[in-house]
Order: sequence, then structure tokens, then C-alpha cells
Amino acid sequence: MDVTADVAHGYLLPKGRRVAHAVIHLLPEASRAPMEVFDVPELQDFADLYLRTPVETLVEYQEGAWDNNLIIVSSLNIEPSFRGRNLSYTVMDSIRSVMGRAGSLVAINAAPVVRGTGPDADAAYARGRAALRAHWERYGFGHVGGGLMLTRNFTDTDEKHPSLHVW
Repeated sequence: MDVTADVAHGYLLPKGRRVAHAVIHLLPEASRAPMEVFDVPELQDFADLYLRTPVETLVEYQEGAWDNNLIIVSSLNIEPSFRGRNLSYTVMDSIRSVMGRAGSLVAINAAPVVRGTGPDADAAYARGRAALRAHWERYGFGHVGGGLMLTRNFTDTDEKHPSLHVW
């Protein structure tokens, strides 16, 4: 999915220049899906988190939804030269807009991609997780356990572009 036009806000990017990269999975009828769908390496963390999430929490998030489909954003990385501008919110808006008809819930794992090594690695990873969790809570995601965060995806309402309201 190319969201360069959305992210660049009218600025021309050099040909071949990437602003962000996201990996997205659609899980139809998530509550009835066999566990084998999580066998893809980048979804294994979601399987653990999803299985530990109380059913009541998932039902609460799906209140008012028209289906039981889950959009999983297994990774969303902003290129270093574009970080610090909350562009991840605009990218998430684009993901929700493009994929929105396919799923009523969006899930992310608010965790840094790379875990470092050395004496301070665990503390740095914990700080990164806390920062990402706070970042996605400002957007509208709710923390449901571990690093798993969910938000509703109502594409036909003003809620479809939270980035317009959180800056």
C-alpha cells in the first residue's frame, strides 16, 4: 500500500524515497479463526496476546461493529529522517481508510522492533514500549494486555482520521 501522497502532505518526495513501511494482515472472523493462522512468524506475538485477552474486552471493543474481522498491523516503521512528526498517525489513518471496509477492529503490538543487547538493553526496551504505548493511546488505541492494543475502525465517521485531532 502506497500512502506517500497522504504522508507527504503535498510535498514531493524523490522517486524511490520511502516514508514508512507497514505489514498488515486481515483476519476474517477473528473469534472463530483457527490458531494456525497465527503460525506466520510476525503474528506469533499477536497469538499470545490475543489468547490472553479476556473475551469481555474483545466484545467491548466490537460493540457497534458490523463484523468480527481484525486488521493486524504487525509492524509500522517510519523512516528515521521522518520520525518525530507523528507521521505514524497519518499512516495509520491511511491503513484504516484503505483496509477499513474489511475489518472493524485494528490491532497493534506496541513494542520496539529490535531488542538490544548489553546491560541497559532491558531498560531501554521497557522505555521504548512505554513510549509506544503512550503514543498509540493518544491516537485512540486502548491497551488490552501485554503490548496488544486495539481500536475500533468506523470508517464512515469522523473517527476515521484521529490524526487530525491529536496533534
